[in-house]
Amino acid sequence: MTAWAEELGVKGSMISFFGDPGSEVTQALGLALKDKGPMAVLGNHRCKRFSMLIESGIVKSVNVAASKDDPAGDEKPDVALVEKILDDCDKLAASKGPKPPKVKIGETIPEVELDKGFPPEKVALKDFCQGKKVVLVGLPGAFTPT
Repeated sequence: MTAWAEELGVKGSMISFFGDPGSEVTQALGLALKDKGPMAVLGNHRCKRFSMLIESGIVKSVNVAASKDDPAGDEKPDVALVEKILDDCDKLAASKGPKPPKVKIGETIPEVELDKGFPPEKVALKDFCQGKKVVLVGLPGAFTPT
């Protein structure tokens, strides 16, 4: 994750990168990619392509780029890309956030851990989100084109 942050030029900025190699966060959020088509290519457990806006540990929006015909969200990734999450931020500022598919707006983020850096350091998501605005984004794999 550190190398990815360096490549994107965001290392040391307000952006933090985490891994979820055991899928604990993915499972707790109900965002596991289970379709046999993408999983045959991707291999081990993956999350759906998503973005989530969290404020002080409370889920404010969830965007999932998946459909029956496109379970990995490759055809319409814009549903979960930066433009959508920025729109969600605007809606949050105006108190008009969209409703999430599984995690309910207003709920506290689940008590799960993510991996940060290498070697991985466990970070409690709920603790990390406390007292700040966080954008949580999920991708089926770090090697996908979008």
